[in-house]
Amino acid sequence: MRKTIIKLGLLGVFLGAQIAQSQTLFTLNGKDYSQKDLLPALQQDFFEADAEAYQKKRGLIEEAILQMWFTEEAAKQKTTVEKIQEKNFAVKEPTDKEIKAFYEKNKDRIPPNYTFDVIKPQLADVIKREKQGEKKKEILDKLYAKAASIKLVEPEAPTMTIDTLDYPSKGDKKSNITVIEFADYQCPHCKHAFDEMKTIWPKIAKKVQFYFLDFPINPSGISRKVAIGAQCAQQQNKFWEFHEMAFEKQKDLSNDSAVAFAKDLKLDEIKFKECFDNPATAQIIDKAQKIGTDSGVKGTPAVFVNGKKLMITSSFEDAIMQAIAKEQKGKA
Repeated sequence: MRKTIIKLGLLGVFLGAQIAQSQTLFTLNGKDYSQKDLLPALQQDFFEADAEAYQKKRGLIEEAILQMWFTEEAAKQKTTVEKIQEKNFAVKEPTDKEIKAFYEKNKDRIPPNYTFDVIKPQLADVIKREKQGEKKKEILDKLYAKAASIKLVEPEAPTMTIDTLDYPSKGDKKSNITVIEFADYQCPHCKHAFDEMKTIWPKIAKKVQFYFLDFPINPSGISRKVAIGAQCAQQQNKFWEFHEMAFEKQKDLSNDSAVAFAKDLKLDEIKFKECFDNPATAQIIDKAQKIGTDSGVKGTPAVFVNGKKLMITSSFEDAIMQAIAKEQKGKA
């Protein structure tokens, strides 16, 4: 009976999201229009506005649940709410080794003028807050398992139809789960996503088919030239090697990088140059950008799992793994 109740609860959430998408937003010339009637990019914008509001409301609800639980525990233990909070959120001071490891992991996202010694106290605070966040999640997870549930309806992401015909892919071609990333080779957040993807790829390689589409928005124009070079490397079956090299050497990218990478990979230089100078190659990049724009991409990285754009609020790995698990469950 318990499993049946849980399934009906999930069905209610799903139906709630579907009803929300079908609600009339406005009337024009006597006709009603809902979110589903909007252009795909506007559907995505509308969803993201709803998702942002949902996350804020969920955060407030979780704070309310915690405060009520702290109050109940304080009454049971005949102490104060403050002492209960202090007890449950107590964490050890980060060690120098932890702080150094955190610094090395996030070095690419820290401005060069912030040396380790300068930023060490701030990093220690960040690590402490992360640990306290984990404690908070543990408490909430226990409450969700036994006594609490959130009734707020989570908005359902619109499903985009994304043309991947001309673009490189890897993974299981027979998989019914596709992961599509739009990225810029000069984007620091894209470099972070690249590093995270390298870590999780062994876990998902046999579960998904992964596509990469260029979305070069850096005003320098360098990432666009690198993207064109990557397309030419693809013609010689070296896209992923070129792709990896570009992200690994992101800090040193220049107008000459594409040609340099081609030499490093020992590509046929004549074929590479012909491809690089061919306007048709640049058009493939233009097409990718248009596909992204039409699908609601405004910044990078943007990741879609089975056409649904991920809202990455914290961990890139968590967002992708949860989305894949959700799709696997839906296909079962």
